[in-house]
Amino acid sequence: MKRKPFFKLLLKIELLVSVLFFCTSQYSISQILPYIRPNVSFTIVNSEVKSQNEFGAFLVHKATNSYYANRYNNIPIKSTSIEKNAGSNYSDLSKQHPLVSKEMFSYIFNFNNNSFNYDKVFELAKHSATDNQLKIGTEAMDSTRLLHSISEEMIGKTFIVSIVVRRFETMEQYYNRMNTPTNSRVNYGYYAEVEFFVSRILITPEKLDEFYSSCWIEENSNKEEKAIRLKNYNQFTLSTELVYSEKITGFSVQRKLYRNHPKYGRTLEELVEVLPDNLIGKLVAKLSLVNDEFALTSTLSSTYPCLSKIGEKEGIYIAERFFAYEKIIKPNGTIRLKRKGVLRAQKLIDNKNNPSLTSQFQQQGGSKLYPGIIIKEMQHSHFNTIISYSHEYYDSQINFQKFMIGISIGPVGRTKKSQKLKNRFIGLNYGFNTFRNVKYLKADSTASKGFGMPVQLDIGREFYFTRKGNIFLYSSAAFGVTFIAFTSDLPNVEKRSPLMGSASLRLGIGLHVSPKISLLILPLMDYNFVAIERSQFQLTNPELIDESWRVGSFDFKRNLYNNISLRISF
Repeated sequence: MKRKPFFKLLLKIELLVSVLFFCTSQYSISQILPYIRPNVSFTIVNSEVKSQNEFGAFLVHKATNSYYANRYNNIPIKSTSIEKNAGSNYSDLSKQHPLVSKEMFSYIFNFNNNSFNYDKVFELAKHSATDNQLKIGTEAMDSTRLLHSISEEMIGKTFIVSIVVRRFETMEQYYNRMNTPTNSRVNYGYYAEVEFFVSRILITPEKLDEFYSSCWIEENSNKEEKAIRLKNYNQFTLSTELVYSEKITGFSVQRKLYRNHPKYGRTLEELVEVLPDNLIGKLVAKLSLVNDEFALTSTLSSTYPCLSKIGEKEGIYIAERFFAYEKIIKPNGTIRLKRKGVLRAQKLIDNKNNPSLTSQFQQQGGSKLYPGIIIKEMQHSHFNTIISYSHEYYDSQINFQKFMIGISIGPVGRTKKSQKLKNRFIGLNYGFNTFRNVKYLKADSTASKGFGMPVQLDIGREFYFTRKGNIFLYSSAAFGVTFIAFTSDLPNVEKRSPLMGSASLRLGIGLHVSPKISLLILPLMDYNFVAIERSQFQLTNPELIDESWRVGSFDFKRNLYNNISLRISF
């Protein structure tokens, strides 16, 4: 029996689908690995000033016990300070780093002066790989192999943070040093100036090979072998490289008005408690911008709603931006980060006492997400540049073409109390426009043309209704004034209005082109009015002289505009 052409075509389609399925299944053997937290040790440089040393020790304590410690594996070392003669620049500090590096290395490999083992490495790896991360996809490697892979990668992310306290003084000492007038001294509290040196320990693959081949001591090794390998380990050296340094200043002050206030007043002891968090917070924020290994990273335990086991304990805030990534290891061994979307923190939870609680995130752009995908914070300033162009519909009584550029702040809201403000934007725009067919309703005048310079305050909000959040509704209200000049004469008016006010309502569609770029298409309804001062309005016909304010309005129902805006987030 002869096959019909339709069945031949169907057979070809089946064959093509089978080939595609086979190819994609071969590609799917690429394995997804969880994120790796870096290993960090904090050291202080002793000085001759006792108060600076005490504050430095307090800084180390805060850095290893505050919520910032959830961003890295804290490696406690025996010598928590560097010799006071080490100096205060990196070249001097680096001479002390081999000792610190050796102590960190011993801690990571759980060295007990007798042998090494991987228990501590696996413990740190499990801290990086949560229960959820150990079950990433059906193609993920088994738990043991996963922990080995995490351990190998984590060892190469080991850092020393050296703290040099330049100044620590009361505000009174600060004012005296700055020669501040007494009547200007409105605060009391503390001032600190601290320099941070962040150094990476260069644990290269070659160094690891040297360590495993000549220094690694097994529990069951004979005495001679142990003695040889112990001697080799004592001679084993690790170098460091400076990856970041920053001098950071911080104030912890209180106005005189609140000193004795039962609710807002704080003692000096309470103020000094706040200062280290201030300094460490600035360091982490700046460090995460130049080195994404210090950016807060987590995974989604579920999607739609997108939930993750981070919250107030880790210091995240409402509307903070996170990028979603797949971290893929291909069959050839290369590792690739594939960005899948952008999310913002929507509902925060207090997980300080219960780390199993989850915060909720809202996807705002990207492809479909799945449980176990990595999310990483992306520090940003909340400032947006807006470039827009508007043009009215042809049947309006006034014909505007408007070009504007502006700055907006948003999404507004950083604390848990401001959750209701999420996805809101407030901005100030400035631009240039041209118009024609202007007619005053109360003045017997002909149409006129001109140009103007508008200044506009805009308040808007995004609404998301889809899972992936690429498309959203955007509504806004704007209020502004335009300084105008006419290019054609009004025969019945000696002087023209220098000012035109407007109020706008917008409801349109937005599209996330990329995590930092959005396109807004907003039909715009304006109500424009012209205010003419009494001294500036005189009609040439004496019978029509009117010394009261003249307000001319345009047809409200017809003032509809098309507005296209490009928003770039920083």
